[in-house]
Amino acid sequence: MIDDLAKLADDVTAARRAVSELRGHADSADGLVTVTVDGDGRLIDLELDARIYRNADSVALAEQIKQTFDQAIEDATRQAIRLMRATILPRAGATTDLVLDPVLEQIRLRAERTS
Repeated sequence: MIDDLAKLADDVTAARRAVSELRGHADSADGLVTVTVDGDGRLIDLELDARIYRNADSVALAEQIKQTFDQAIEDATRQAIRLMRATILPRAGATTDLVLDPVLEQIRLRAERTS
């Protein structure tokens, strides 16, 4: 059991490191906004094409940036779920909590094996 927990800790640490290194990316529909986030959803890069300033509607620009940011986070989440599924969480889905669910899943699996 101790060896199983040590292996789980190693797997979770490796998966966490891989998630933090991945990058989510999105471009707005018109290609004028580009957003890159890390695996935790933190903004890494925001690029605004100079043509975006032709429209003086700051509310629309803010909404476009927000939507593109949300798409980049969705991309990062898809990648993280794929990575977690491949390593320690075989039944990951769209509502998976990438922080706690992998640990809880492994505890559940180990409990089933010892029952």
